[in-house]
Amino acid sequence: QGDALSIPRLHLKELSPLNFYQRFVSRGLPVVLQGFKDKNPELWSSHLIDISRARHQHMQEIGCMEKSCSSMALLTHYQEGMPRMTEEWMPQTFDFSQLVSGYDTSGLMWEDPSMFSGFPGETFADRSHVDTGCDNDISIQLTGRKRWSLYAPVRHLTSGGEVIKPLTRMDTVLGPFEALYKPPGWFHNTTILDEGDGADQAEDSMALVLSFIDPPPYGKLLESSPGVWKNNPFGFSKCAYHKKRGWWKRSMMWNELMQQKHIANPSEMSEREQSHHPKSEL
Repeated sequence: QGDALSIPRLHLKELSPLNFYQRFVSRGLPVVLQGFKDKNPELWSSHLIDISRARHQHMQEIGCMEKSCSSMALLTHYQEGMPRMTEEWMPQTFDFSQLVSGYDTSGLMWEDPSMFSGFPGETFADRSHVDTGCDNDISIQLTGRKRWSLYAPVRHLTSGGEVIKPLTRMDTVLGPFEALYKPPGWFHNTTILDEGDGADQAEDSMALVLSFIDPPPYGKLLESSPGVWKNNPFGFSKCAYHKKRGWWKRSMMWNELMQQKHIANPSEMSEREQSHHPKSEL
């Protein structure tokens, strides 16, 4: 299938909520987001202490404090102290109240976070797997470096007009306070790197994962290819076509709400926006 594509990387300051929705969420395309610590670095320093404590407690509970007794990275479900998405540190990219009136910016539109952590060299789950949930995921790398490989589940079209064929591989490496937006349905595998960045030693990896329901993914893709998720063997047809909660139904409602807030043609990028982003980018 040829060489892997690189997942595009953008600083949060470069990506408005509308641009994030149009270029990535509505098309079901991944992107690396940089600068998560910039808004409130002191708060994140405090969060790191709480998150490290939660990991340590979980490792004690399972009786495994060293790599020698660990076969793969550890999933820690929400514990008190893990930071929920709140206005206090929410990047402006995720302030979707700019797009629709009444969007809850207190963080209630986000699921409780979980954490994936591990030692250098470890992976999580099978070499390539797919998460069967219908929600969007943001994986924020806090410590260590992690390689991600993602595989396109269906045919995608970028905002620049490029076609990404099914099973196309897209790669990236996340460092501290970089995050990956991963739409649902993408097969993926991860490896914690066992070498540091430059002269630094490799660190244990901790990554915080948050999920959001709205805005729904794949609206633009379903608009152009209505049957793209039908008969999906992994159950994503239900995610796409459920009469009330499906991606297609919710994306039409979302676009209508955006129009009510006087954002014209919400599922299309303007010619000016398209010309600003060369076709080599997603």
